[in-house]
Amino acid sequence: MAEAMLRDQLAQRGLDRDVRVASAGIRALVGRPPDPRTLAVLKARNLKPGGQRARQLRSADYEAYDLILGMMESHRSHLRKRSPEGCEEKIGTVTDFVPDLQGSDIPDPYYGNQAGFERVAELLDAVTAALADEVAERLAAASVPE
Repeated sequence: MAEAMLRDQLAQRGLDRDVRVASAGIRALVGRPPDPRTLAVLKARNLKPGGQRARQLRSADYEAYDLILGMMESHRSHLRKRSPEGCEEKIGTVTDFVPDLQGSDIPDPYYGNQAGFERVAELLDAVTAALADEVAERLAAASVPE
């Protein structure tokens, strides 16, 4: 859900061709498509999951991506423990970019009902918008000659 929503936010800013977004799990159900409840939330928002399949985070991801973000503080800790030396600064949580949500977790709705998925989508609205703004600022700063 977060990947599709972030891709949409980036597209709204004209950055969809400049930024690579991927989703991976710490304990992913590898190879599975998105949960039907996720698909329902995305469909209601006119978003498409883009053929995603669950996958585990790989060691190579730490080098391949500028940001490695978890949904919860426990994910941040796990990601830091697994990260290669020198990659710690890339690791955070998705709520790091939303002042009102900093230090909060985005709950895993998997064991709940459809309403839980919709609540997570509401939280991700703020998160993905703020993250897309952060990415836009970083890209703009990187393109300014020194």
